[in-house]
Amino acid sequence: MKNNMAAFVAFAASSVVCAAEPTVAEIENTIAVSAAETAALQAKLSDRVSLADYASKVKVVSGTNVWTEALQQALNEHEIIVIPAREAKYYIDGTMRIPSNRRIEAKGATITLLPGTDVVMLRNERASDGTLAPTHQNPRDDNIAIVGGRWEDWRRARAGYGKSGRWDMSERKVGNYYGVSTLMLFNCCNHITLKGVTFAYTSAFAYQGGNGSDIHLVDTVFDRCMADGYHLNGNLSRVHVRNARGQVGDDLVALNAYDWLDSSVTFGPQNMILCEDLELIGNGYPAIRILPATYRYKDGTEVDCSISDVVFRRVKGIKCFKMYLQTPNYAIGTEPEWSKIGSGGNLHFEDIEIDLDRPIDMFEAYTGSDPVRGHFGAFEFGANLTSIYFRNLKVKFHADRYPLSHLAVVGPKSVRVKGKNGEPREVFDPYVNCRVGKVVVENLEATGVVPAELVHATVFDDVNGDGRSTGRGEIAETQISTAARSRELFNGKNLDGWYTFLQGRGKNNDPKGVFSVTNGVIHITGEEWGALVTEEEFSDYRLDVEYRFLGTRFSSKLNKALDSGILFHSTGPDGGFSGIWMYSHEYNLITGASGDIWTVGSKKDRADMVVEAEADERIHTDPTMPNWKFAIWKEGGRKIQLTGNNRLCRFDIDPGWTDTPDVKPAVNEYPTGEWNTATLICRGEAVECIFNGKLVNKATRVVPSRGKIQLQSEGCGVEFRRITLTRAEPAK
Repeated sequence: MKNNMAAFVAFAASSVVCAAEPTVAEIENTIAVSAAETAALQAKLSDRVSLADYASKVKVVSGTNVWTEALQQALNEHEIIVIPAREAKYYIDGTMRIPSNRRIEAKGATITLLPGTDVVMLRNERASDGTLAPTHQNPRDDNIAIVGGRWEDWRRARAGYGKSGRWDMSERKVGNYYGVSTLMLFNCCNHITLKGVTFAYTSAFAYQGGNGSDIHLVDTVFDRCMADGYHLNGNLSRVHVRNARGQVGDDLVALNAYDWLDSSVTFGPQNMILCEDLELIGNGYPAIRILPATYRYKDGTEVDCSISDVVFRRVKGIKCFKMYLQTPNYAIGTEPEWSKIGSGGNLHFEDIEIDLDRPIDMFEAYTGSDPVRGHFGAFEFGANLTSIYFRNLKVKFHADRYPLSHLAVVGPKSVRVKGKNGEPREVFDPYVNCRVGKVVVENLEATGVVPAELVHATVFDDVNGDGRSTGRGEIAETQISTAARSRELFNGKNLDGWYTFLQGRGKNNDPKGVFSVTNGVIHITGEEWGALVTEEEFSDYRLDVEYRFLGTRFSSKLNKALDSGILFHSTGPDGGFSGIWMYSHEYNLITGASGDIWTVGSKKDRADMVVEAEADERIHTDPTMPNWKFAIWKEGGRKIQLTGNNRLCRFDIDPGWTDTPDVKPAVNEYPTGEWNTATLICRGEAVECIFNGKLVNKATRVVPSRGKIQLQSEGCGVEFRRITLTRAEPAK
């Protein structure tokens, strides 16, 4: 036994240390080779039989036909067992043991546990318990597939560990499959395929597995399942989970290399895992669990249950990826259960959408933004990890409600609750010390109210006052691409972050309600001239604004085109220009010519304000403005400079355009009452104006290149809804 244990510890250690971390492409290639190898093994199977041929083995239990003996005999005698499609269910009242080189084809069939059956429905023949001693070198089954079928539990509520999905009905104790709690168990088995399977009403895990390699779980539906979907335990490699979606009551996917004793019978490293196209639907628990830690066997030997070389991508419906140690809660002042953090790294999270509108666990420390304990993230890490990579994430933040929310948090966690007798208890492990070598964030699309700190390292200094609650998270290197840090300047509820300015009234004096928020949009009547102004200044950004004209006009605009504008790089005093607006540059929003650039300045008072561009030889004239001649943008055209109060027309302006109420919309403009999108890109001193996805205007130099943003009130009714600012990399 000692030699076996030593060999296992060496095996586990070897999985942690490698000369170079594989790239995502190399992980993908490993999975592709594994899939081909697994499919080739299945292709060799040919001995096929229909379960209907074993109908004579069906027994009747309380008036119900039960197929347990029939299915087991078919599995014992043939390689491919076809369960014919039919409306009636196939009831099972015991555990089916699947030998190597088998495939069950069950498309259109429903296989259901007979009410009162509390054991595993399906397991491989050589499954074993590795709780007291490692079993990774035990003989394994090989080449098992389940294709199609609806596999149902009889319960309609979660039963709890040890209540359903049991190994058998003998005494439940550690070392006797205590940690088995599932509908299907594949343990000590290689080359496993589940394809097109639906799990329904599972009161324990839908699938539990460990001690295996070359595992392909594709096209899975979870229908009102109450616990974890895929619960994957220690000693797994070359695993592919693809297109898994539905309702689960706990983790959609759990990579638990380490786990509590009631949830696993295998402990050890996991590596080379690709999980893609995952979606939680409905009101389940929106989390994915990734749990490395150190496991200690009965003889005191420790094994690092590391997790490395993992890719998660295209994931929806999840609010938190949880990768932190969590031992059972304990009374503060007492010794917590023995534990030690795990390791891993080379973790990749790509093309994932998260709405972080609440903490994953609604403890008061988080909801109340406790300054010490209240930090939480969409990704939470409490292990020693070499590297973490985030690419192309779309995260909506709500830092107005949760100022201590982050993209990622590294370090210990602590939440105090009251026990049954009122004693203070600790839910997490505040004594954890962990280090992450590198965190790389690329192309993050952050929207909503974005926190100032995207990646946070938590530090506790005896947070519980018990001498055992000091811990620290450390990050050696952080790289965050600012090219796509986004935030919503309008929160959809009120004008927080903005102030109003009206001609003749000044700041935040709006008795007529020119500016208001109604039904999630900013409404500007235009009755008085002025602007809605950001409190902050900005530079190097992309601004996406959705707006629509309402068709209403006031005062001097009664005989003019519908008109408003986005004034950018606004500087100087409020009302500096004609007592109405700050000096600025304008992305004009006007029927037929949206995307024109104006300098809202003064040659006398603001000679520093300049727009330089390339222009066509043509000029634009308008009979309603006989003293004006306007340049027209043309890429590669003549060099021009605009100062004072002047205009650069979009390249495709209609030669007949006039500032009159009957002017026609531009060729790519939606009519009055419909939403248009104006996009402004400011990078260094360069500016681009994009209208409904089309580049219509461009300036090579705009000075100043930093300032506030104003939304004009200019005599016309207009509404704004999405106002998204995305940080751009400064021009080099």
